[in-house]
Amino acid sequence: MRLVAIASLLACLLLWLSGCQRSALPRASDQSAAVEYGALPAVRTSHHRELRREIARLDEEHATPIQLELAQASTGSPSLDQRGDRWARVLKPKQWLKLQRRLTKLFPGGNINLSLLQTRNAQEFANENEPYRREIRQMLLEYPATPRVPHNEGLLTDLSFIDVARVYLRWEQTHAARLFVEDQRADVIQAFAGMFEMVERLAHAGHLVPRLAAVQLRHETWTLLQETIDAGRFRRPNYEAMQRITDAQLTAWPSDSEVWIADRAQALHTYEMIRDGYLPSILTQEEINRFRDTGVMDQLLAVAERIDGDQYYYLQTMRRIINDCKLPYRERNKELQRIYEEQRQLQSEPDFPAVAVHLFLAELKQAQRELALDRALCEAWQLGFSMVLDSVHDTQRLNSMTGEPFVVVLDDGAISIWGAGEDGDRPVMIPRLPDENTSRAMRPRMRQR
Repeated sequence: MRLVAIASLLACLLLWLSGCQRSALPRASDQSAAVEYGALPAVRTSHHRELRREIARLDEEHATPIQLELAQASTGSPSLDQRGDRWARVLKPKQWLKLQRRLTKLFPGGNINLSLLQTRNAQEFANENEPYRREIRQMLLEYPATPRVPHNEGLLTDLSFIDVARVYLRWEQTHAARLFVEDQRADVIQAFAGMFEMVERLAHAGHLVPRLAAVQLRHETWTLLQETIDAGRFRRPNYEAMQRITDAQLTAWPSDSEVWIADRAQALHTYEMIRDGYLPSILTQEEINRFRDTGVMDQLLAVAERIDGDQYYYLQTMRRIINDCKLPYRERNKELQRIYEEQRQLQSEPDFPAVAVHLFLAELKQAQRELALDRALCEAWQLGFSMVLDSVHDTQRLNSMTGEPFVVVLDDGAISIWGAGEDGDRPVMIPRLPDENTSRAMRPRMRQR
């Protein structure tokens, strides 16, 4: 699993993005080679008996790249070629690129806040593209399909829909900022509904890169919602609408096991490329320089010549990771620590699985943490809306990330929920409704963080 490197590679393969040099890769326009890799022809002829058995288990589970692709097709879910991402086709790729470049100038560093969204330049940008925002919003309401990523294309798959989603979110954000100034609170909530809907589409794409993009964008959306709520008191119907949106996010969000099964299929496809001699080509120049400086490159090249044991170790490790998805994050993290300790003990061994450790598993812990933080933040908002609407009085709800109850602080002005973010983060804070008359007997004792 190579979160940053694979995301970079995928971006570089898109026709309208640039910045990397991987000239030895098969052409993105020639998908036939990628589809052949998806059937895993090379590993099936391996002399490594245990590895072949593991591939046979994946066959039984219908978890190889080609099988996952066939399973998705059998559900009737349209693929990208069948316009499953039709909202990404509202404009041509070059037009989306132009919009993205302009957004980079409007919001340098990707920094978003309510006051920045309300500037004249940001609002002019929103006004110019209002018809496209409306068109995509309508598509999201009427057309349920998600951008299904073809598992049998591996690193050659097109993920440009992620950047399109980012542009659409900026449109909805600037739209919400204008509505807020105009005191149209109900319409502001509808704009947030559009944001969360797009984020959920990304999460269901069946690929780790859009899932992590969805996590980042959902966090950004919650942050903007918090700032919007802070800036003006909302009414009960607004909170009730947000409660429904939050409940839907938690209910419909795909499980972590799904994304790791998809990521394993991606790695299987990449292992086939390595067997075919493409190892140097799937690395960025930054990786090549770093691996050469640290001596890792020699390890990678040596392992590529005897890849069977490396791939078997990877598949065993991912099976542990996927099986542990049913556990709370805190328990999963303990298992990850055991895996990393095992890797440290293997470093001096001649058959150290360098490809698996340095390319596919290196950032596993960080990814697991990001997914867990995202879930915990949604749970905190769900608890906050439930409490402010008086639908729950039990503040001992557990944080799925820590395994401990959220820390709830109540005062006459707001409900604050701590423990859903990184250390130092502010709490989820929801102002009480103006007409709230909750008795003191129903209020839990204030807890200090």
